[in-house]
Amino acid sequence: MTYRILLLLVLFTSGICAQVNLHGVINGSDSTLLEQVNILAFPQDKDVSMSYATSSEKGEFSLELKKNMTYKLTLSHIGYITLNDTLLVQSNSIPKNFILQLDKNILTEVVLNYTPPITVKKDTTTYQVDAFTDGNERKLREILKKLPGLTVDRDGNVTSQGKKVTNVLVENKPFFNGKSKLAVNNIPADAVLEIEIIDDYHETAFMKGLETSEEVAMNINLKEDKKNFIFGDLEGNAGIENKYKVNPTIFKYGEKATYNYIGDLNNTAEKSFTLKDYIDFEGGLSDNNISDILNSDLNRFLRNSEYYNNQHLFNALNMQFNPNTKNEFRVFAIAFDDVSNYETRNAKFYQTENITENKTNITNNDLKGLLAKTHYKYQPNSNTEIKIISKLNRSDLNSDMFNAVKFDTTNTTYNSYLKSKNTEVLVSASLKSKLSKKHTLTFFSKYNYQDNSGLTQWISPTNLFNSSIPLDIDENYNINKIIDVDKNLLTNNVKLYWIVNNLLHLNTFLELDYQSSDIKFNNYQNLSDNSINSFSNFSNDTENKYLKSNAYLEVRSYLGDILIEAKLNLESHNWKSTQIDSKAKNSETYWLPEINATWEFDTKKDLKVSYKSTSRFFDFDNILLRNQIKSFNSIFYGNSDLTLSVSNRFSINYRNFKSYGISYFPSFYYKKTNNPLIYNRSLNSIYSETKPLNGINPNDNYLLNFRTAYSHKYYRIRLTPTFEIASFHSIINNIEVENKRDSYGIDLSFESYFNHPLNYDIAFKHRLDKNKFDSFNNTSVTTDMYFGLRYEPENWKINTSFDQTFFKNKNITKTSSSYNSLNAEITYNKAESAWTFLLKANNLLDSKTRVITNYDITTVNEQATVLFPRYILFGISYRL
Repeated sequence: MTYRILLLLVLFTSGICAQVNLHGVINGSDSTLLEQVNILAFPQDKDVSMSYATSSEKGEFSLELKKNMTYKLTLSHIGYITLNDTLLVQSNSIPKNFILQLDKNILTEVVLNYTPPITVKKDTTTYQVDAFTDGNERKLREILKKLPGLTVDRDGNVTSQGKKVTNVLVENKPFFNGKSKLAVNNIPADAVLEIEIIDDYHETAFMKGLETSEEVAMNINLKEDKKNFIFGDLEGNAGIENKYKVNPTIFKYGEKATYNYIGDLNNTAEKSFTLKDYIDFEGGLSDNNISDILNSDLNRFLRNSEYYNNQHLFNALNMQFNPNTKNEFRVFAIAFDDVSNYETRNAKFYQTENITENKTNITNNDLKGLLAKTHYKYQPNSNTEIKIISKLNRSDLNSDMFNAVKFDTTNTTYNSYLKSKNTEVLVSASLKSKLSKKHTLTFFSKYNYQDNSGLTQWISPTNLFNSSIPLDIDENYNINKIIDVDKNLLTNNVKLYWIVNNLLHLNTFLELDYQSSDIKFNNYQNLSDNSINSFSNFSNDTENKYLKSNAYLEVRSYLGDILIEAKLNLESHNWKSTQIDSKAKNSETYWLPEINATWEFDTKKDLKVSYKSTSRFFDFDNILLRNQIKSFNSIFYGNSDLTLSVSNRFSINYRNFKSYGISYFPSFYYKKTNNPLIYNRSLNSIYSETKPLNGINPNDNYLLNFRTAYSHKYYRIRLTPTFEIASFHSIINNIEVENKRDSYGIDLSFESYFNHPLNYDIAFKHRLDKNKFDSFNNTSVTTDMYFGLRYEPENWKINTSFDQTFFKNKNITKTSSSYNSLNAEITYNKAESAWTFLLKANNLLDSKTRVITNYDITTVNEQATVLFPRYILFGISYRL
């Protein structure tokens, strides 16, 4: 039924958006083919969307217009007189050429009284905000929703013409960490004059054209009265059951100095710093940092996003100082203190053992963190840039957990405690120099130091631990694990760019990565008589060293309109590990090709095909011999014979974007991993012992995505079907087995921007997962529905949102569950007044738990999480 409805919707959408194509060539009166002419088409019917385009280097243009509609056309180009024309659209295709007259007054001072709402100059699209807004917007987010070609989702991610915005600037200066979330949720709307979207963004101007950039920047230019003045919002909220939220945002932009501050103090369900923010601060996930991020205490804490109690303190400060055009200093810091309480109830079914473990976990977490970066840039001339960047990360996590466990004939409780301290210091220096018209050199050096230490403790009145742990009989069982990790990482690379001619570039690259790590761990038992039972084979003291060298030759060449980028990497890996019981030394060499082909038909339509082969070094944690206690029922033992895995990735991405009308973004992705890192899990009841191995058989993953969007002046519809097929291997009780997962999903959303006060935001997500493991098969269905309503009569704003989730497990547990959340927000702001009054309500239906089911190769776990209770806040905001 769902698929029939979606098919009808697609057919309906295709019918309503049939459009007429206006196309042709634009010349100057001096017979010059004009590139980057701005063509704007304004319909007489205000309910119909405007359309815009720019001419190509051959003077060609194409516009999508609505049939049986009259448009006013405006064509403008620097040095030529603006042309105005009227066009009645009747046929399905309209060829029409234009000639712009050369402006004879170009050498005299000309005063322009008209600024087009949208201008496009090469890679930069500029929006005049006042042309699209009505003055009732509070934050940048509300502006972006009204600009053609731009979208912003509920998480604060911004896309332009189907591409994700990766950098946010204000007055051409980075805004905090450059990510969009802080900007869209905190920059006041009344401060924004215009917004620039910069495609193929390079922070260093002379690097443009030397390498392909997937970066898209959004630069926000401020109104004159907001420059050299303090602006922002001071917001305070208080509510029932002593709930509160204080949220000041203060900004000051001057010619030489910039200051930004965002604060948040609350005990509600909101957090200003999330796992995504942490990943963004680290520069996103990559092959180089994914292991450090996923294994960090910050990740373990922040990924628990559902809690029933919370005290959150967040401060973010960004300062920039430009004493002259050659020097730039920047400081960005985040400090936070989080105290959160969680409760989960799990029913874990062990399929191979035919046993169920019921467990209740109540956790109290206290996390304090400081993340800081300094940035210095020196540009003595237009051809040289030097950067020095430093980073300090510091976090302290204290966690205590109460656990009640029931399985077989065991019914007991135990407590666990975690104390962890983590420090990271990073310093990097880079040089970019344009040596000549045809040669550019870059050099980069980075040193990274990490110190991670932690104590984990399990205390139980009974011996419920894994029988492989050699415990002494005692009144209470007190098990401890101490771990200390010191890492030093050094990276140096140099790259030479050579422009042979306009169609051919040759680049060479050399990099050396060195890592040394000292890892110590000790597992032992504290006895009631204050003596210690030191477990045999449960401690280690290791020294590990790793050297990677990487060199490649890169060719960039144009084959007609297709850009070909090809690399051949030569990688050499050398490592050794000295442990208590053994020494291991190994080396491997790989030839790894990479090729990318990009066919850019125009600024809104392109096709990209890529193939890439990469190697991945295992973490030293995986080769540590001797036993490590991971939980009361789980033991891990490393493998010093591990080797690297090699992945081959192939992808096709097509983009056909239209500001108004149908846009298509189909993509296909395939990944094959040879020699994958897998784990041998030996099971006995609920107890397990795990050891990493290299799999004999490869892992395969296929992903097909067909994202489609229809944009209208007053609404947007998005439809995204996805299909994923994965095949991966695992080892259970020394037997390697193949596991398969087939996933099918559909995302459908509708969001309106009507001129009348009432607007809607509706989303529907449906996902079917079929898992075929060696021991069992399982099929689950998840459906998420979202309904948001925005009602904005004069001076008022009323926002409500309703989430409903349905889950059904069809095979193993055959359980069904549902969860819903109703939230509302009402704001009142009289025109020209600096005061805004707010009423916020969260979880109005007071839902108690969210139930989900997750599974791996041996278990199915049904988890109920206690939710944050209902609360209502009244707030006052003052605009500076």
